[in-house]
Amino acid sequence: MLARDLALAEMYVGTEGGGMDQAVCLLNKKGYALKIDFNPLRVKNIELPDSHCIVVCNSLIKAEKSGSALIAYNLRAAECRIGIEMINAFLRKIVMPEIKLLGDIPERMEELGFDNYNRLLDTVFTKDVYSAEEIADYCNREVHEFIRNAAEFENQSFAIKKRCRHVLSEGRRVNKGADYLVNGKVTYFCRLMNESHLSCRDDYKISCEEVDELVRICNEYGADGARITGTGFGGSVVCMVSKDKTDKFKELVGEKYYKDYLQNVHPEIDNSGDNIIICSAVCGAEILL
Repeated sequence: MLARDLALAEMYVGTEGGGMDQAVCLLNKKGYALKIDFNPLRVKNIELPDSHCIVVCNSLIKAEKSGSALIAYNLRAAECRIGIEMINAFLRKIVMPEIKLLGDIPERMEELGFDNYNRLLDTVFTKDVYSAEEIADYCNREVHEFIRNAAEFENQSFAIKKRCRHVLSEGRRVNKGADYLVNGKVTYFCRLMNESHLSCRDDYKISCEEVDELVRICNEYGADGARITGTGFGGSVVCMVSKDKTDKFKELVGEKYYKDYLQNVHPEIDNSGDNIIICSAVCGAEILL
């Protein structure tokens, strides 16, 4: 899946949407990735290269979805909604139609007079971090009017520009990555995976030290591309590894991350299981006769 939670690159399409896991479970084809777009909803099967395997490595760091990780995850969604509200406040000032989703922005660049979305973001967001009061003043609305459960984020600072930049850059990487796979440019696709992890780490801030170290080790010991997958704050890393390197990759990552690094940093974690899984894309759910 080229959108969230693949197996392969788990890159956002730059729009809000749900059901991607369910879609790939139903619609995927053997040997293919599934690119999923929203608004309008459409899917496209994209053949995966024969030269590489998808390898998933479990960091063994668990994000508590009922605790601080849930609040952080909800905050990211809130920051994106704030971004839309602030961009629309800017568009109203220059008498332009509003947007519904961040994914609407790339198609509006020429109309708005910007040559890329970074220049637009720099114009709208003159600060890296905003308080709730500053956001309300910018939008001329109370924050609770467009953020669900606003009290959950009381006294919170909002890094709006970075969150919007991540969503927009991920959407661009998804589209470029699909083109690279179609044209057999696996090396370029893997570079996008690495760029995607940096964006998840620095702009969306959903990674953690252990996952970052696992990504570094995977890249050093055989992966051509590696990035965090899932909702973040722990979890797994998904890699593209040449088929002729997979055995050595498993051996070295098993030694360098699980035995050396993790055992030293988290001796309380049991790392004895099969934590590195070589995957392949299979057909979605079907009736077997």
